[in-house]
Amino acid sequence: MALVVIPGLAGGGVAGGFRALLAAIVDERQLTRAVAVDAMILDGVLVAGPLLVAGASVTGPFVPLFAMAVAAAAAASLVPKRVTKPRTTKRTKVPLKACLPWLGCQFTVGLLLSTIEVAPLPLVERLGAPAAAAPGVVALLCGASIAGSAIYAWRGRDLGPSLFLSGFVIGGTLVAANLGWAGLVAGVVLIGGATGPLVTIASVNMQRVLPESRRSEGFSVSFTVQSCGFGLGSLAVGVLPLWLAPLLGVTAALSIGWFGRPFPRAARRCDADGSVGRLLALRQQPRSLDHNAEEQGRRR
Repeated sequence: MALVVIPGLAGGGVAGGFRALLAAIVDERQLTRAVAVDAMILDGVLVAGPLLVAGASVTGPFVPLFAMAVAAAAAASLVPKRVTKPRTTKRTKVPLKACLPWLGCQFTVGLLLSTIEVAPLPLVERLGAPAAAAPGVVALLCGASIAGSAIYAWRGRDLGPSLFLSGFVIGGTLVAANLGWAGLVAGVVLIGGATGPLVTIASVNMQRVLPESRRSEGFSVSFTVQSCGFGLGSLAVGVLPLWLAPLLGVTAALSIGWFGRPFPRAARRCDADGSVGRLLALRQQPRSLDHNAEEQGRRR
């Protein structure tokens, strides 16, 4: 049990560090697409990982663990050695109020996803299907998330979070309502299709409001908040009726997206070193005398 705790403690920090590293090596114009692709890769791992573990465990119980250790070492060797350092090392205060809506989105993602990923077996048994159908629910969820991330990276980068939170509300309600296979498939597809874009929107807007020198900490907190939502949803599946567990995620999506309407049209960037302020000051300077004289000549 102690060996399991160690990677769990390091998970949030490692994920936050890699997300901050992505912001340092990817051009800002391509950041949204990069985060969406990252979400697609993660969903692919969620589908392929269990299959690889099942195949490797045939040769021995410790083979999957050894394979994961080798994969982690290979990933560590691919980490860029040179990255752009923050323009300022001053410890700037984190704008917590501006971060709360995006942290709420991450929490909602973890809360609702866990009620599907942890409970595929009771969901299909409720419909009278055999246990062999349970992995198909997770595969459908991850496939829909990959498709949603791909479409968002391609065409939907100007859409806000309210649309995808609405997908969570409708999808979670369909899963909870027990409307047969059509309701389960439609609900899972809606939840999965909204997951990738919502995670991308929350991550990109978190970067916009975080000081450059505090991004690793901010993203680590973001991943930890999502994990807390996942843990709470998993607990709800075990202690609540099956129809009630998805409604927790529905309630979270409603409270975040509709009750307070906390999302600004454009997230305000944190200007830790004052460069944006200096640029705005230059733009507000009076125009040159030559330009003014030319304009007066046109009026005459």
